[in-house]
Amino acid sequence: DQQGVAAKQVVDQSIRQIHELVGELRGSGESLEGLQQDVKGIVGVLDVIRAIAEQTNLLALNAAIEAARAGEAGRGFAVVADEVRALASRTQQSTGEIQGMIDRLQNATSHTVGTMLRAGEKGESTRNHANQAGESLDAISALIGTINSMNAQIAAAAEEQTAVAEEINRSVHHIADAVDGVASDAAQGAQTARELNGLAEQLQRLVGQFRI
Repeated sequence: DQQGVAAKQVVDQSIRQIHELVGELRGSGESLEGLQQDVKGIVGVLDVIRAIAEQTNLLALNAAIEAARAGEAGRGFAVVADEVRALASRTQQSTGEIQGMIDRLQNATSHTVGTMLRAGEKGESTRNHANQAGESLDAISALIGTINSMNAQIAAAAEEQTAVAEEINRSVHHIADAVDGVASDAAQGAQTARELNGLAEQLQRLVGQFRI
């Protein structure tokens, strides 16, 4: 019974730990899903930056064309337009690199989310199995309690039957003693009857002697 109680405590503790683990997995999965949403937001911002860079590059190209038409007077403006185009090009290159990193991050987070979801499902299944094991252990403990109660009842009945058997044994001894007494009295009565019969015969002989 004590072993059953100890086993029940171990199972209960395991169930609590599994519940905590499942909760942590769900929380981590939700955090990663939130991170995915943030990454999608960053991708949107990058798209805007990329569009601005492309537009800036186009405007700088148009400005360079107009500066070339202006000749010597537009040379300074052409230099500025070239710098703007270079800046737009570097911006596009940087956004491309950032896009690559974000793609890798998205793939990693997607894989991690999938792994954690599967782990959460396994944890949920394990929790269900642990709950079933706890319920089975409760049923076994209840059955053991019932068996112990029945054993106690059987032991009490056995003690009562032993007492009854002892009482019957004593009664049998009393009856045997009484039977022995009756037999002894009967033997004594038979002896007395034989003696009386002998006396009767003697009396008959005596009476016969006095007849005329």
